[in-house]
Amino acid sequence: MSLLAKNMEIIRKQSSLMANAIISKSAMPGEIEYDGEHDALQLCIDGRRLFLHSIYNREREFKEMFRDVPDRVTRLIIFGLDDGSILHYIEKHYPRLEHLLIVEPHGTVLERFLAENDFSASFTPFKKVTFLINYTLEDAEKKIEELLITSDAIEYYNSVVSLFAYQVAYGEYYRGLVRQALKALRFYHVNKTTQDSFRVLWLINFWRNLRQAEIDVSEMRGVFEGRPAIIVSAGPSLGKNIGLLERLKEKALIIAVGSSISILESHGITPHFRVAIDGVKENELIFKNVATEKCPLIYSGYAYHPMIENYQGPKIHMSLTGHLLPNYLFEKAEWQCLTVRSGFSVANVAMDMLQQLKCSTIILLGQDLCYTEGRMHAHGAWDGEFDDKYVNEEVETVNQFGEKVYTDRLFLGMKLVFEKILEMHKRDATAATVINATEGGLKIEGMLHKSLAEVEAEYLTTTYEFEREIAERIAVEKRNLPLKKNQLKSAVDNMYEQLEELIELNEKNCRDISKTLQLVVANGGNKQIIKGMDKISKTFALMNGQAFYQQVIHPEFADTFKLRLFASGIDAKNWRDTAEKDLKVFIGNTLELGKYLDLLKNLTQEYRGEKTLNITIE
Repeated sequence: MSLLAKNMEIIRKQSSLMANAIISKSAMPGEIEYDGEHDALQLCIDGRRLFLHSIYNREREFKEMFRDVPDRVTRLIIFGLDDGSILHYIEKHYPRLEHLLIVEPHGTVLERFLAENDFSASFTPFKKVTFLINYTLEDAEKKIEELLITSDAIEYYNSVVSLFAYQVAYGEYYRGLVRQALKALRFYHVNKTTQDSFRVLWLINFWRNLRQAEIDVSEMRGVFEGRPAIIVSAGPSLGKNIGLLERLKEKALIIAVGSSISILESHGITPHFRVAIDGVKENELIFKNVATEKCPLIYSGYAYHPMIENYQGPKIHMSLTGHLLPNYLFEKAEWQCLTVRSGFSVANVAMDMLQQLKCSTIILLGQDLCYTEGRMHAHGAWDGEFDDKYVNEEVETVNQFGEKVYTDRLFLGMKLVFEKILEMHKRDATAATVINATEGGLKIEGMLHKSLAEVEAEYLTTTYEFEREIAERIAVEKRNLPLKKNQLKSAVDNMYEQLEELIELNEKNCRDISKTLQLVVANGGNKQIIKGMDKISKTFALMNGQAFYQQVIHPEFADTFKLRLFASGIDAKNWRDTAEKDLKVFIGNTLELGKYLDLLKNLTQEYRGEKTLNITIE
């Protein structure tokens, strides 16, 4: 059996799609030919012949290709495999690489590589390898977005490199790959920064809000399923259509989010639901001068707890992805919760919620995602007087009418999340039709764009008794409350037992790390230090064997707490310097974790009525 046949057999067993792609005609223009004189592949396109690699100095070529790629890169997208020499360069210069993503628009290139190289041996040095073979730009962008932008992704430092021939011939393709890498970076940066900054705040809000937990939004499905809904946001264009909303209350569920809550109130319009998810004190002002008793509030567990406590109307809980502790407890309590995708904005969250509740049509209103006449909100918003503080006209673009407008990276992030949610739900045959009825905002790809009057005439033709249905559903679900509260109590008690064990293990680790660090600094013997490292590793293993630590605590600190095992590399050069540096990091990690666990214990005791804490959020 030839080497090519052997390799293809291995690939076919792992992925028949990849095997077929290798032997299929390329989706991109041009042909790959072999130049025997120079022992190199050429791309023949538009009457030109472009060598895939330099025929003079490969090392210099690689240095130029990777000039802007730092050695800390953890995910690398390479556009073009050529003869595979690039793999040896990557292996040598990027030891931290976690994921290698190879985009090769010509299966012929990979086929020739497989005829001369052992497939398994070539890619064994890399922890994870993904191949995109013969993909069009559109398909490659979608696939890379799925791989790079996920709500539970760990930190990756992304870079893109390309064969110079492919950059010349397929410039737009290359730029598309770069765009996807930048999207992933934007997602990670915002999510990670938010998580680190608000970890303690969210914990306090959750335990205080847990007292309010009665009804989950999933239990309201009967009100939403098969019905149209309008998400009302506070963009400047809202004023164009706000007069229609009172009439439309019989034809669509009105969902007010963020600052639109105070705008609707100032116009005498009470929506069917209000939605609040933000955890900072400033958001309490959304409900200033708002009659909260008239309308149910859908809230996340991390929302600012005094705002939830003071709300007079019915309160409906909503679980969000990334809310590890709430989701863990509700699962253990066997509450049938709907888990909604987190997003840049409350409108992002509301759209995914309505998709999962099976609304027939979702209509966006006031979702400008840009500044109009220097304003970010319609008149009547609680924070309208602070527009000068928040407006950040850093990006010039055009709106859906082709007019020049200004936006910022946060708005662009919101737009991106809308598009991502749309793409995810497109696979569901029962997904709602989503229409952007915002007049003048940015175009959101994947949505229909119509005026609200057009939407009413085409989609809002049936009337409903929404207020009666909502009140009846809430009354029914409150009858089940005693059983649900008992189930929740059992889940909290079980978590508390695991928490006490974790605190003991973490305190032990703190002592062992300190002792081992002292040995390293004092130039102690290798055996003693290895023994100390082994004790630390075993304690981490005990912690990791606990369900609560695995599912809540470790993911919460995943980017901060990373234990490195030294025993296998103990003879490496400068291992003592590395051990000292990392042990100092570990001691800081352990102390930080200890503070977090102590706070968690105190808040749990307060929830159980065992103590009162004097903690306020400013």
